[in-house]
Amino acid sequence: MRKEKPTRIKVAVLITGLLLFVNGFRLIYISSPVPEIRQALKNGGINVSSDRVHIESVIPGSPAADADMQKRDVIVSVNNESVHDIGSVTNLMASNKGNLIAITIDRNGTILTKNVTPRSEYPRTQGPLGVTISDREIQKVSFFRMVTQLTWEAYSGKFEIFPGTTYLRVLLLAFGTFSLSVAMGLRIHKKWAVYLFTLIAVSALYNFLKLLTGVFYGDAIDIPFVAKEMIWLTFTCLGVYLFLARKYFS
Repeated sequence: MRKEKPTRIKVAVLITGLLLFVNGFRLIYISSPVPEIRQALKNGGINVSSDRVHIESVIPGSPAADADMQKRDVIVSVNNESVHDIGSVTNLMASNKGNLIAITIDRNGTILTKNVTPRSEYPRTQGPLGVTISDREIQKVSFFRMVTQLTWEAYSGKFEIFPGTTYLRVLLLAFGTFSLSVAMGLRIHKKWAVYLFTLIAVSALYNFLKLLTGVFYGDAIDIPFVAKEMIWLTFTCLGVYLFLARKYFS
């Protein structure tokens, strides 16, 4: 017959489990591509690279606006030189500042040629032409493919914008999964979970001491700071207590 655990142990495990579950789900959510999936649903598809450069916006009063270039126009060529990416368009604009050039565009299937002179001087937030361009477009896919592809891109680093972003995402996912596993292990009173949670408690003690160091050096204390401090302290106390009470675990 299974031995009944003391009430104090049950309460400690309950509090620890709740904290670990909340922390685990929070870390997994932060690491997940949920924002990307939400944006894809809003756009009606996923953002994929293409071999076409289209105009996303035209700045009023710019050379492009004066030439009647419009949003969603596809830039086919510049001075009869085909373009298939942002870099080629940018380079051609930079090398033709102040010169009249012919830009061929595709507007809903109609081919038009616009004569325009890229500016030699322009605001820092604008380019010589006065347009925002992109070589990516929205592709409609099934919800299943949307989720799987965006998840793969998030954790594989395929489209990593800032160095280390993918590594941080994988690390948060690992820690979140680790927290959930330990919480479940404590729930069924396993001794291995006690030892693993002790490691978390040591980390919590380290963070708690860092927070206290901030207090000693006179850093401003706000509500989030105090809440975080209390969470680390709770983790530390529970970790020490469960480690001392490990004889009650199988």
